Amino acid sequence: MMSITVTKTVHWSWLTVSDLLALPTLAVGQADDLKYDDGKHRVWLSRTRPADWDGKSGFKRVSYEVLRDGRWVPCEAGDASS
Repeated sequence: MMSITVTKTVHWSWLTVSDLLALPTLAVGQADDLKYDDGKHRVWLSRTRPADWDGKSGFKRVSYEVLRDGRWVPCEAGDASS
């Protein structure tokens, strides 16, 4: 099994699905596993079926959140400042 160490040279939004699968699960949500949390950004990996990732259902394989005004809000990987 591959071991990943996230450093400042690896931006949180560059983590691939393979990278995320190798990381430990920090918390479990209803349909997602929290794989990365630096206090400003979170990256969730979905446990839903690939058929659900069609974009119509609202499910995504990887979801990103950023902390804004004390709330975690969804964002795209490139939308949140580092």
